[in-house]
This record gives sequence, structure tokens and C-alpha cells, in this order.
Amino acid sequence: MKQKELSTFLEKGLHEMFQAEHQILEGLRLMQSKAATPSLKKAFQRHEKETRNQIDRIIDACDCLGISYEEPKGSAVQKALGKGKEILKDIAHLGSAHKMSSMHALLEEGKEMAERYKDLGSEVLDMALCGGAQQIELAEISAYHLLCHFARKLDEQEAFKLLEENLEEEKDMLSILTIIHENELLDAHPKVAIHKKPQYAASR
Repeated sequence: MKQKELSTFLEKGLHEMFQAEHQILEGLRLMQSKAATPSLKKAFQRHEKETRNQIDRIIDACDCLGISYEEPKGSAVQKALGKGKEILKDIAHLGSAHKMSSMHALLEEGKEMAERYKDLGSEVLDMALCGGAQQIELAEISAYHLLCHFARKLDEQEAFKLLEENLEEEKDMLSILTIIHENELLDAHPKVAIHKKPQYAASR
């Protein structure tokens, strides 16, 4: 792949993540207000602070590369964000939708999701919030992996370090959410833990 093409991909990717992180920042505030499990609420609060720092690092990375961190209105990214409502109608679809649409949809669908699950109790809502957040983290990890790869190929060391720091924070957040999901939400509420893997005895 030519240097020019790599630079174009990196620039577009940074534009996407700049927009996405702002959407996620709003979504995290919503999830904090809806979460009932203390550790889950605390995780969302922690990641809100991290996301603010991640946005600053994206801006710094763009400055290092001499590019604007905001894409013009009417861009493909803006259109993708606008289609979030149409593409995703339930939290369960977060894993299969396009990463930008799914990130946006988490914010757009948050109130509707809370209303949909409120009669099933806070346990089910927290599991939905945690599961949806895990899907978002996976999408972010994938995106930052790619951006780091492009920055390294272009020998943009400063931009690479900034993006790698964002990547590591996303990995940490995913680990925290996974621990909460498995050790608190599933174990504390086995009746709703329908997807928990059974334990099999070792074959003799």
C-alpha cells in the first residue's frame, strides 16, 4: 500500500474516532444515570474521564500529522452517524452493526432501551448496558488497532504513542466490564444468565 493511501486511511480513521468518542461520551453519561450496580456505574464514570482524555489525544495526534481533527459537515462519517437510528433498533444488534452506527445507536437507543427493560428489573437493564458497552469497546479496540498499524507503517511515532495509549485504555475498560459481567451480574442473578457456559467434567 502506498504512503499516500495509508495517510488517507489514517486521516479518515482519526475523523471517525473523533466523532465516535464524542458520541460515546454522551452515551456514558446516560449509562451512568441508568446503571444500578455500583461497580458498573463507577466503571462508566471512570471511562467518561478516560474518553475526554482520548479525545484530547486524537486532537494531539492530528496536530502531529498536520491534519484537521474535524471532518466537514455532510461527510460520510456524519451520514453514517445519522443512519444510526435506522440501522439499529435493539441493543442486541450492537455487535453486528457498523461500528460508527452502533456507537451512535447506543446513545440514541438508550432511553428506549431503559423503557423497554424497566419492567424486567434493574438486573436485566444492567446486563444490557454492560453487554452493549462491551460491544462498543470491541469496536473501539478494533478501530484503534488499525489506526496504530497505519501510524506505525508511516513511522509517525508520536501519533502512534498517542493512539496506542487510547487502545490500552479501551482494552482495560473491556476487561473491567467483562469482570463485572461475569463475577457480579451473571453470578448474582443466575435466572437471567441464560448464556453462561456450563461446566463440563474432564473426560477420563
